Order: sequence, then structure tokens, then C-alpha cells
Amino acid sequence: MIKLRLSNIYPTINFSNLCLTLLKLFLFPLAIQGQEYQNYLEKFDTALEPSGFEITYLTLDRNILLEKDEISFHAVTVDNKSKRIVSQSINLNIELLTLDGEIVDSGIFRLVNGIAHGTFPISLTPGRYILMAYTEQTRDLRKAFFKGLAVVDESGNLEPSKPGISLQVFPEGGQLVNDLKNTLVIVANETNGNSLEISGRITDDKGMDVGYFRTDTFGLAKIPFVPKKGISYQLVPESIETSAIPLPKPQAFGTTLHLLNLYKSEKVIFEITSTSLTENDSLIVSVFSEKSLKVFDTHHFPGNKLTVSIPYELLDQGIHQLEVIDLNHNLIAKRKFYVKPTLKPIDLKLTSDQDFLDLKINEKEPKSNIPYGVVSLTAQGISNTNLGLEKHLFIRSILNKDITILDQSPNLHSDEELESLDRIMITLDSTILDHNYAEFQPKSILKPGLSYSIKFSDQKSGDPIANTPISYYSNVLPFYLEDGVTDENGIVHLQGLDFFDSADFIFQKLERKYKEFEIELISENLQRRNEVLPEWIYFPGQKEKTTEILTQAVKSNLAKNQNVDYELEEFTITIDKQDYDDRYKMRRIFGKGKIKIVDPKQENPSHPLILVQNMGVTVIPNGTGGYRALVAGRSPSIYWDGVRLNPATLIDNYTSKQVEEVEVLRAGAILFYSRPFYEPLEEGKKKLTLHGFQNNPDISAAAMGDFNKFFPVSPEEKNTVSFNFPKPNNGQLEYSGIDSDGNIIFWKSEID
Repeated sequence: MIKLRLSNIYPTINFSNLCLTLLKLFLFPLAIQGQEYQNYLEKFDTALEPSGFEITYLTLDRNILLEKDEISFHAVTVDNKSKRIVSQSINLNIELLTLDGEIVDSGIFRLVNGIAHGTFPISLTPGRYILMAYTEQTRDLRKAFFKGLAVVDESGNLEPSKPGISLQVFPEGGQLVNDLKNTLVIVANETNGNSLEISGRITDDKGMDVGYFRTDTFGLAKIPFVPKKGISYQLVPESIETSAIPLPKPQAFGTTLHLLNLYKSEKVIFEITSTSLTENDSLIVSVFSEKSLKVFDTHHFPGNKLTVSIPYELLDQGIHQLEVIDLNHNLIAKRKFYVKPTLKPIDLKLTSDQDFLDLKINEKEPKSNIPYGVVSLTAQGISNTNLGLEKHLFIRSILNKDITILDQSPNLHSDEELESLDRIMITLDSTILDHNYAEFQPKSILKPGLSYSIKFSDQKSGDPIANTPISYYSNVLPFYLEDGVTDENGIVHLQGLDFFDSADFIFQKLERKYKEFEIELISENLQRRNEVLPEWIYFPGQKEKTTEILTQAVKSNLAKNQNVDYELEEFTITIDKQDYDDRYKMRRIFGKGKIKIVDPKQENPSHPLILVQNMGVTVIPNGTGGYRALVAGRSPSIYWDGVRLNPATLIDNYTSKQVEEVEVLRAGAILFYSRPFYEPLEEGKKKLTLHGFQNNPDISAAAMGDFNKFFPVSPEEKNTVSFNFPKPNNGQLEYSGIDSDGNIIFWKSEID
């Protein structure tokens, strides 16, 4: 079995030693603070553990959706070390991204013992999107699950309509407080993710102007604002046609938090002002990085404002969160801030000819020191407002929120970029650094729809194969492994398998030999999917192989003329899929038609309908770049994996590369069956090729555009990345990655 490797780039934190060290560093004037400090460490420890070891897989009921639609999904999270379902119950984040990486829709679901089922309503413009799924503990979002999606209108058109406009307002510190100087960040962008340069006014409830703003090239504006008691305010754009939006309601009493300096000294300085605190009130100020608790100190509020200075030498690189807590355990203000990392160069060798680029890590570099990273090829002169998806996800891994402001300039941390990045810090509400959030409790947990029980018993006597340990693997989800033991009735309960999955069963031992036995699906809750039954059954032994085929109806029995010699050390039984595969079900209803198996090694036309031209089907262009089919002068019904495409023009969104088999029935219907996501390797082993931007060539090319190509670099790839496409003129090649110590690695070269 092919194993994917997830590397945890963050060093293990010994929280006991950290606690003792910080206690020596800080003198706490209040006796209560020692206990508070320990509570914070425990919360932080809990929030980080376990981190970065889960692999999430998601299956959808279909890959082509309408503008207003509902996605049904099944999700499973597998531990990367044990290869078993993660037993804990944690949050699952599902996001829909544009091909530039902008979040257009998102939702949070609950993984119950590592499994989640649910529905995901969408309202999107036509076009191509990427679905990303990750848990709250996934550190590197490039290791999340990705899948390509297409959204079409009712006529099957993929062309998006004119994008809408989104305006958002975020107060620094988390709240707007009357009669205090507040800072507002205004974010303006199109719904497709492009930032907007706009201007506008802030007006009160009488329509009087009280402030002005103008967003920069990144769609961001940062302005001071002092709200007054009893007055409501709204944002009125002037340079675009859109409605005014209300500002967040000001609080009568509260606390504000301001960052006073931005990388201009050896310290980061914050100012705390409040109308709810009184003189000499005690406050706990803590700072977390993604790795550890960095600062935990007690301050007394002087009655006007409190200034807090934190030396950069105490902080890590990357995002941090400062929290202000009163002694009643109330979080009264919080603020993210960013500490720019130190870039570490790496020795790479670039060679090129007329058509190819080849990038190699220096052969002298020890393999253990080679970082994981991303190579990007960028043509000069194109818009650099948005990040490419890979680099975008790297930044989001730090921020745990969307960000599209960094450009491709050689100086990765210019003053303008750092200022824009700090504005983004204010827009961040919840990130992985929030440890005091309440446990997410959904309104209802959907009943799992992917569990069933199988009974193993002697076919002649009916005696159960009881108390027998069994392991079973998923053939669609790699690394899925679960153990079970048949009970006294020979029944084992299965859960967590995929929508269109089959399973490999391994009997660990048998107390007796059975000449004949049967497999019975005795209970099922199979919502909106094909039935799932085992495909392979293995018995102990490794010396000799014998394979027999089972035919499956309500019960799966060995055919009477096929005897199995159980005295062999090993034999394998394969269950025929014909009774739960859509193509066989359709043939029982309509009869067998003309069938064509598509050889992926041969050159095939791009459109699926061209495959059926010589099967009694007339295929004609429809004038919009697609095709329509005629059988005996009439338009036939078209099915994809048993699901009717309505309208039939949806077939224009598929390619022949996705087709494994096509059948034209006598009644005229055309049935397409997709090629499995996995490909066979050695006998009995399979691996999954994720249908997403990294592994699907069509999605990858579309997602990265004409000028941006991204490839992961890792030691497993023999330290080499080759680019097989025409190189651009006047371009540049960049490499960014992370080494085992968490240092950011950077390399850049111009291409003539």
C-alpha cells in the first residue's frame, strides 16, 4: 500500500518545562495568577494536541452542481500514524474556493468519532471551484483535502455572471466602544475574490458625514473612528453602485486594543483603553504563538490607558494573538499581530532548454535537511493582486483565514505589505489561536448513513463464524483500517466506508474450516448511495492462492458448482459487484446495450459524446462549443454513473478522460461510467489519486491559470521537480518552503 507522509513541522512542546521557565521569567503580584497561568497552559496544551496528524477524505454525491443547490457529503478523518479512524469528535471545516483561492462559501460540521455526514447548501455563480476540507487541527492547509467542482446554470452554462460586491467592517480589538478612539478596517472586494479600490463616507442616522475612507489596491482601508452614544452609523460607498451597510453597533461600555507600532522598534507596543475598567483593576495579558504560550503577565489598569510592550525576542515568527482577560475570566479584547519571519536561503540548481525547466536541490544537501515547499513559475507583467493557490494556502495555514494581499515581489515583507497584512490581522475573528471558544454543538447530528452489518455463517449448517477477529480496509479511502470481531452470531458491524466503496476483509484466525459459507447483508442504512459489500476476503496464509467468484443477490453465496478447498493455507474470494453497480442494475432494467471500454492509453476525443459516434448515435455541434446527441432522430437521456443529467447539456462539463465505460441502450439512453479515482499498483494494493488541484491535470491547469504552476517538493520526489510546458519569456521561478525547524526557505531566479 502506498503511504502518504504528513510531516509535523512544529517541534514538540514540553509544557511542564515551559511552565517552570515562564514562572521564573515573570513575577506575578497576585497569588491567583499561578493557577490562572496553569489553566492557560492546560487550555493551550489541549488545543494543540494532537496536531497535524489527521488526513481528511470527503466524498460528494456529485461533482457538477446548479447555482442554488445542496451538496450531500460523507467525511472521514484518518490518523496518519495508525491509519485508523480518528476517534475524537472535532470540527470539520468545509470551504468552497475560487480558482484563485478566495473563499466563497464555508461551513463547520461535527466529526463524531471521526465520521461526518451532512448537507451543504450553496448559492454560487456558474464556474469552476475547489472544495477544501480540513479539521480544526490541520496545521498545513496544503495537506487538506481538495476536490474540483463545476457550478452551472439551468442550461448547463459554466460562464459566470457579473460578480457582486462585498463590503465588511471590522473594529480593532473586536468591538466598537462609545466615546473611545476606535480603529476600523474596511474590506471591499467582488464576490469572485478580486479586491476593489473604492471611496466612501461614514454617515450617522441623520445622514450627516462623520468620516471618509478609501481602500487601497488590496481592497483595504484603515481609519480612526469615535462613535457617540445613542447614534447608529453606516458605510456609504460612492464610487460603486451598491447599498450602504450598517457599522457594528457601538457598545455603551467596553475595552479597545490598539497596536501602536509596526516593526519600527525592538518591541511591539499595544495600548489598552476602556470605559468598563476602573483604576487599579487587574488584567491578565497573554500572548500565544502557534507553537506555545509566549507571555503571561498581570497588569493594573491606571485609569486612563495601559501601554503594554513586548520584546520581539520573546516571540516566534508568524501570527500571534494578544488576549486581555479580566479576573472574572472574561475575554475583553483580543488582537492578532504578525511577526515577520527570517528567510533562510537554499541552494537550488536551475537548468533549462527551449521547452523545459528543471529544478534540482543541491545534491550535497543531506536528504534529511531538504524542506517541504512549493515551486511557482510566474510570468512577469501579470496582475499580482492575488496569490496563487499554493502560496495562498501556506499563508492561510498561518492565519487560518482567507488572505489575498501578498504579491510576487522579491521583498516578501515590504512596509506596504506588512501594513496590509496588519490590516488583515484586524479582520481575523476566529483562528487556531483562540483557545477559549465554546465547544461547537450543532443543532442536530445527522444519523450516519454509511454503516451496516455483515453476517458470516456456514452455508450448509447455518452455524455462524463466531468470535473471529476481522480487519477490513477501504478500497477508496487509503489508509482506512478498522478491526472488528464477529459476535456469537457471526455478525460484525462496519462503519465509515465511502459512498461507492467496497472493502477488503482479512480473517485473523479461524477455529475451524468451512467448505461453504455465506455472507449476508443483514442491516443497512444506505442513504442516497449504492450498497456497499465486501470485494475481497482473505484467509490466513501466504503460500498459495486460489480465487473464487461470489454472486451476490440479497445474500452472497458461493455458487454450487464452485467448491473452495479450505485446507489451503490461503485463498481469496472476490464478490462480484454486478448486483450493486449502477451499470448492472440499469442492464437488468433496460437490457444490455452496445458497450465501449475506453482505453486511457490511447488518444481519445476530448468530448464524451464523440465516443459514441460509431454506436448508433448521431453527434452534432450545438453552437456553444459542446455537442448534442440524436438517436433515431430524438434526443436521448444521458446518465453519468447512474444519475440522469438534466439538462443533457451538463455532459459538456465532462471529458472523455473521465470515462471508463460507455453504453448505448436499445431504448436510446446513453450511460457513461467514470474512471475510478484510484489506480491499481501491485496485486491487492491500490492508492487514491485525489480528484483535486494537485493531482487532476484539468483542475490543476485551470486553477493555476496560464502563468502559474505549483508543484510540491519533498525528499520522496528525489529532490527534483521538472516543468513540462513552454516556459514564459521574462518570467521568474520561486521556491518557498519550511524546514524541520520551522524556518521559511526562499529561493528565486529570473528566467530570460
